[in-house]
Amino acid sequence: MKKNNFKVNKKRVAILILVVLILGATIYAALNQSVNGAGEKYYLKAYEVKEQELSAIVFTSGQVASTLEQNLTFNQSGKITTINFEIGDSVQKGEIIAALDQEDLLSQIRSSALQVEINEKNIQKLRMSGVINYEGAYKNAKLNYEKALNIFENNKKLYESGVISTSEFNQFKNALALAENDYQSTKKKYEGYGNGIDLEIAKLQLEESKAQLLDLENKLEDMILEAPFDGVITSSNLKQGEFVMSNTQGVVVETIDNLMIETEISQYDVDSINIGQIVEISRNGEDIIYEGKVSKINPTAVVSQQSSIVPVEIDIISENHYKPNYTVNVEIETDSNENAKVIPYEALIRDVENNHIIFKYSEGKVEKIIIDRGINGPLRTEIISDAVSVGDTILLDPPLELEDGDAVEIIETVE
Repeated sequence: MKKNNFKVNKKRVAILILVVLILGATIYAALNQSVNGAGEKYYLKAYEVKEQELSAIVFTSGQVASTLEQNLTFNQSGKITTINFEIGDSVQKGEIIAALDQEDLLSQIRSSALQVEINEKNIQKLRMSGVINYEGAYKNAKLNYEKALNIFENNKKLYESGVISTSEFNQFKNALALAENDYQSTKKKYEGYGNGIDLEIAKLQLEESKAQLLDLENKLEDMILEAPFDGVITSSNLKQGEFVMSNTQGVVVETIDNLMIETEISQYDVDSINIGQIVEISRNGEDIIYEGKVSKINPTAVVSQQSSIVPVEIDIISENHYKPNYTVNVEIETDSNENAKVIPYEALIRDVENNHIIFKYSEGKVEKIIIDRGINGPLRTEIISDAVSVGDTILLDPPLELEDGDAVEIIETVE
C-alpha cells in the first residue's frame, strides 16, 4: 500500500510542475504582448522635459604668449664689448642692451663727417669766387641790358608811328638782343662759377660723402641691440668678449604684462566664434578664472593630425599671474538660453530622412515627434517643438524599430 501511495504522489508532483511551467509561460507572454496586439511591449527608461538655462560652450586649451615679442640680433659681425642687461632684467624702449666693438667704425665716421664738412666749404668757396670774379661784369651787363631795353621800347613807338625806317628799328632790336645775351651769360657765371660745372662737381662730391657717412652710421646702428619696447629679456646667448657673426646670436625681449593665448579651434566650431567674444580662462588645479577676448581668427585653416583646425588668438584682459608658455584651458560660450526646453542626447534618434526624432510617452503608448534642435550643451540639448512641453515624458534610448502608437512600460525615470 505504501508503494502505491508513493507512485500517486510522484504523479501529482509532476502534474504540479507542469502547471507551474504553463502558468509562467502564460504570464511571460502576457508581459511581452502589445496592448493593441500589434507586437511586443517595450520596457524603457524615460525623462521629463525640463526648462533650464543652457549654454553652448567650445572647450579648448592653449599656450600663453606675449603680445609683443622680438628676437634681436646684430646685423654686423664683431666682438661683444658691452652687455648692460641679463635674462630677467626689465628694459625700457630705447635702452642699449648690448653692443659690439665700435672703435674702428667710429674712426671712419669721424673721417667721413670731416669730408662732408670739407665738401660743404668747397661749395661755399666756389660760390664766393663767382661773386668776386663776376660781380662787376654782371652789374655792368645788367645796366647795359636795361639801357638797351629802354632805347628799344622808345624807338618801337617811333617805328609804329612811321618816324623811323625798318632798318633803323632793326638796329635797335639787334642791340637789345646782344645786350640780353651778354646779361644772361654773365648772370650764369656770377651765380655759378665756371658756368656751373665746377659747382655741380662739388655738389656731387658732397652727395657722395654724405651717402658714405650715412652708410657708416647705419652700420653703427647694426652694432647695437636696442630695446624696441618696454619689456623683459627672456632669453640671451650673448657673452662678453665673444666674437659673433651677423644675424646669429642675440636676445629675446617680451612683454609680460600684456599676454595672449594662442589656441586652435575645430573647423566645426570656429564659425560660431567672433572677434571680441569674451572667454573664460583657467588652469588645471586652480579655481581662479580670468577673462579674455578673442582678438584674431586666422583666415585659413591648417591640417593637424588629419583634422582641420583654425589658429585663434585671445587677449587676456584680466589682471593675472600667468607667464609665457603656461598651458591654460579656454571656454568660449557661443550661445545661451535662460528658458530652454532640454532633454538628454540619449532621447534623440534620426529617421531615414535624417530628421531628429523623439518619442513622447502618455498612458502606456508613445507618440513619434519630429523636432528641431537649438543649443547643444555638454549633456543636454535644446528642443524646439510646439508638440513638446515642459514636464512631458520622453523615452531614452528608443529602439530604431519603435513606431508611433507602440506600447511602452516605463521602468525608470531618469533625472
